[in-house]
Amino acid sequence: VSLNSLESLEYLCLANNFITKVPKMSNLQKLVHLDLSGNLLSLGFEEFEYLKSLQVLDLTKCGMEMSIAQFYRFVLMPLKKLSKLT
Repeated sequence: VSLNSLESLEYLCLANNFITKVPKMSNLQKLVHLDLSGNLLSLGFEEFEYLKSLQVLDLTKCGMEMSIAQFYRFVLMPLKKLSKLT
């Protein structure tokens, strides 16, 4: 799935799509809400660094296996405006 031409996108739901890697999101700088729930994410978390406007992130039932330190480094630390995480 290519998201490159969606620069103005503010809400993206990719829930329950058997995604194992966070897709490229370098052009989604206006994204405010991202729903990745119900996927099997294990790769691609570095893409979160591009989501400068993201406020809501849903990772419910993603089955991610990483330490708290890794979660903080790869998920929380890059998301400066994040106000809601589920």
